[in-house]
Amino acid sequence: MDYQLKESLTKKENNKIKTNIALFLSGKLVSLLGTSIYSFAIGLYVLKLTGSGASFSLTIVFSMLPRVILGPFAGSIADNTNRKVMVVGMDLLSGLLMFLLYFITITSNLTLNFIYISAFMLTVFNTFFSVAFDASIPNIVDDKRLMKANSLNQSVMSLTNILGPLIGGLVFAIFDIKYFILFNGISFLLSGITEAFINFNINNKASDNDKNNKSRKKDIFKATLEGFKYLKTQKLLFSLACYFAFVNLFFSGVEVALPYILVNELKLGSKIYGTINGFFAAGSLVFSIVLSTLPEIKNKYRIISLGMFITGILTILVGLPTTNLLPEMNSIFYLIYFMIITFGIGSIVVMINIPINVTLQRETPDEYRGRLFGALTTMSMAIQPLGMVISGLLIDILPSYVIPIVSGILFIMLLLIMGRNKELRNI
Repeated sequence: MDYQLKESLTKKENNKIKTNIALFLSGKLVSLLGTSIYSFAIGLYVLKLTGSGASFSLTIVFSMLPRVILGPFAGSIADNTNRKVMVVGMDLLSGLLMFLLYFITITSNLTLNFIYISAFMLTVFNTFFSVAFDASIPNIVDDKRLMKANSLNQSVMSLTNILGPLIGGLVFAIFDIKYFILFNGISFLLSGITEAFINFNINNKASDNDKNNKSRKKDIFKATLEGFKYLKTQKLLFSLACYFAFVNLFFSGVEVALPYILVNELKLGSKIYGTINGFFAAGSLVFSIVLSTLPEIKNKYRIISLGMFITGILTILVGLPTTNLLPEMNSIFYLIYFMIITFGIGSIVVMINIPINVTLQRETPDEYRGRLFGALTTMSMAIQPLGMVISGLLIDILPSYVIPIVSGILFIMLLLIMGRNKELRNI
């Protein structure tokens, strides 16, 4: 009788966790897809409205700044408030912002100022949403399904990267921008309603009451500093955070060099570049789905090391066609060659990122997890543009193959440095 009761409770818990995962993925898919479609379509609208590349780039700047500035503060708030309220609230605020923008478009003109403000505010809400949701993953699934949840989360992000530009371009071509803004507002509202049904404490060892009691005693700035201090005292977490930042820095070399080599050097055109670039997200999507079906990898250092080595080799191969070491080939050869490379890099990035994320989530206490992910958001978002600026300046001075080849060598050197770190070798 006791055995039957225990089995019944286990099935009930399993069903709760499965429901949680389904709600988490559907909520995140709708929210991220809405943001991705909006960013793409509004960029096209600005280009059509002004014909100015500078105006278009400003929308990107306003979409990036809040992540760099607010990441750590978003983490502090996520650690000291109810994360469920924060996640649901941010999606509802994003929906209200879209409804307000829709009202502006039907009562007056949608000017650049309104577009810049809305892009900035939407990214503010999305920064708080993402940090709180990512910090909550270990609380909404059991430990044995943490790797699977992260893999499926990565699948959703990859899918939105593929579908966002496709749907955004289609929507922009067919519908008036005001209807698209209205649809986006409805999608955020539905996402918020879905997330309200997620149990954020299914695997939470600390109660919300304890967390809220602590939060009343803490100033947000103090709590943010405390998070950075904690990160510095944890050798494993600090090493992983630094490693994560350097991966983003070196990868920016590929992001700058690839379009330059394809369009300027090999004269393949922007359509072929768009196709090749899409294989980054395709590789991420396929590999994250595969990873979600496999048992959790025990030796994470080994898989991260292998991923780093393959990434280094593939990055070097990006520059190879312009070194004169290969004979000149036709556009079909280059299309297939670069599709294989970008698909491979997209897959390997997932192979590296998911074990790192699982380790960070598992090793970080719940009360510091938001601040850790907030700090990581700021570090990666701040260092990547720096890498892109440096690569952009160098590619005008040096032969185009130098950037990807040096980036690939730096990936392999980083792997060798990692191998000397005892904490990293034991993950």
